[in-house]
Amino acid sequence: MVAFAILAPERQFFFFPLPIPINARTLVFVIIAMNIVSALQDGGTSVATHFGGMAVGYAYMQLAPRFISWRRAQWLENERHPPSSDAHDKIGEAVDNIFRFDDKRRGR
Repeated sequence: MVAFAILAPERQFFFFPLPIPINARTLVFVIIAMNIVSALQDGGTSVATHFGGMAVGYAYMQLAPRFISWRRAQWLENERHPPSSDAHDKIGEAVDNIFRFDDKRRGR
């Protein structure tokens, strides 16, 4: 819910059974309040798990764009300055030698 509220905070929901629309940001605060009340009443629901999920959703929405832009910068840098192809050439030669050996063995 937190991740969705970050993406679309003004998205409207109807919180059953109330017939009034509330936005996603408000719904997150209502869920937080319900979890706190549940924790105070010693309910059977693991409140720490719900808060952990909310924290992970928030962290993901904050860190994912940074990680994607970092990976994109790495990719662009590799496109401008490709790594040395010596390792690829050696592997290719080794594979070619395997097939040449196989052809000699078969008498081709």
